[in-house]
Amino acid sequence: MDSLILKGRLVSGQGVAKDFTREPSAREGFMKAVGIDPYPGTLNLAVADQPERRLWIERRGKAGILMPAPNAKFCDGRLFRAVVRAPSAKSAPGAVVVPMVPGYPEDQLEIIATVALRAALGAADGDMLDVIIEV
Repeated sequence: MDSLILKGRLVSGQGVAKDFTREPSAREGFMKAVGIDPYPGTLNLAVADQPERRLWIERRGKAGILMPAPNAKFCDGRLFRAVVRAPSAKSAPGAVVVPMVPGYPEDQLEIIATVALRAALGAADGDMLDVIIEV
């Protein structure tokens, strides 16, 4: 399996993913697809402009594990196994979730994990993190 390393700045999300990650059928889908019973919500990164970003944009709509929407309230998505690494060298496994909606920002990553990633990594808004994504 190939991997891609992206750098991104930690940003606060809108809180929408909290409901999605707690939806019973979504939790079941995450567990089946990537073995993750997600902590409520996602870690959000604004991906820095870098050569790898172009490759990520090409692959994110074609590769990964397709996860059908659990119901009409949500959309289909693609999942990519990943590891998030902080400057402190702390790291945590997770998965990048790509909502399959038109206009989804090219510079955004949403990451699920079994733990609260901010706390596990000792990270705060504005910190630069690395994400190693299986593509």
